[in-house]
Amino acid sequence: MKVVFSILLIIVSVIMFFILKKKYRLTPQQIQIFVLLVLFWLSVGMIRDYRKRYAITEIVKGGLGLSPLIAANIAAGYGLISAIIRLPIFFISDYLNKRKLLIQIALVMLFCSGVYVYTQPTANSLYLSSLAMGLSASLLAMFNVVFSATFKKEQAMLSVSILSIAPLIAEAISSSFQYFILKYTSSMRILWLFSIIFAMIALVVTFKMNELQYSQKQFTKQNIIELFKNKRYLVICGIAIFISFIRFATSGANLNSYAKIIGMDEFLIAFIDVVFSLSQLIAGVLMGTYIQKRIGSKNTLSLGLIFSLIYIITLVLTTNPIIIFSMYVFHGLGYGMCYNCLIGLAIEPFEKSQRHLSMGFFQMFFAIGIFYGDKVYAIIYQYIPSGFLSFNFNQAIFIFAIAILLSLLILLNIIKYERK
Repeated sequence: MKVVFSILLIIVSVIMFFILKKKYRLTPQQIQIFVLLVLFWLSVGMIRDYRKRYAITEIVKGGLGLSPLIAANIAAGYGLISAIIRLPIFFISDYLNKRKLLIQIALVMLFCSGVYVYTQPTANSLYLSSLAMGLSASLLAMFNVVFSATFKKEQAMLSVSILSIAPLIAEAISSSFQYFILKYTSSMRILWLFSIIFAMIALVVTFKMNELQYSQKQFTKQNIIELFKNKRYLVICGIAIFISFIRFATSGANLNSYAKIIGMDEFLIAFIDVVFSLSQLIAGVLMGTYIQKRIGSKNTLSLGLIFSLIYIITLVLTTNPIIIFSMYVFHGLGYGMCYNCLIGLAIEPFEKSQRHLSMGFFQMFFAIGIFYGDKVYAIIYQYIPSGFLSFNFNQAIFIFAIAILLSLLILLNIIKYERK
């Protein structure tokens, strides 16, 4: 049954991609970019949500036995490097006009850091691996820009929706590996071995691809000035900080660790991110092809926030693993709507020649939320005493996330950011 579930997810994802491929007549170049992203994300997805759990799990159970503070800082390394590197990556790729080269560099770093963790599993090696993951994840936005550049300007939302299928396929495959590895071995270190293998495969594939180039430089003084004159764009970037904070503080590596604490079954833990990715995919595809066109960007974002709010309220009210696993669907739906809608809003108003620039700055703001989504655990653990206001360590963060979501819902009905 467990194997069938995994295979079914992969089949559904592939079928959905081929339906969209036929409907929108995807070119060989577009398919090539899509396949590379699947392989690229496999290397990241194998280990990303286990970096904190590996650090904090007892040595006798296959972990490193590190303190919660060190584990939280290791997890935060992912967001830290993202906040630092996301904008420079776009600038460097624009200056060199070599997108494929940067993807290859990220894969080499994933490979080297993975070998370091596998051969010498320590806090330092795991932190370097977290940095390599953050660097690699920062390139996901570049995939979106390159992919959208192969579509018409008015199809920006559509391109984001189609490409969002690739990470789901990767998540479904990696979740199967994660489940069987942790079921039949006692060492999470093996996850890094498979990450190394997938990084090698993806690297080989890149050498068979053409360079992903543009005809002109985008990071010019005039383009940057024009970008920051766009108040609507700045509002979208501000919203992105809080959306990414909510996502990373209440899911991914942090939820993986929390799920283990509350006694969630290993199978559910392995596939909880597939549930998130599948619901994110459904919401993301529907957002670009139907929802946003029918109810508008503001209502789409509001609906996404409400879905995530339902899930996080559940985290506060119960520690039942089955209920939390089931309600995680709402978080995936909410994030899928919000993230894809924000990316579309960030690139849609601009010409193709400016999208590389607009996405670069957007991702810089988005990465700030990623960093603090992980870092908040270290801050609360270090400065707020356990049991403060009758809330435990994790509940305090969940309550904080609810407050942010409610504030965003109110602000969305006050500020103006939709294009007229």
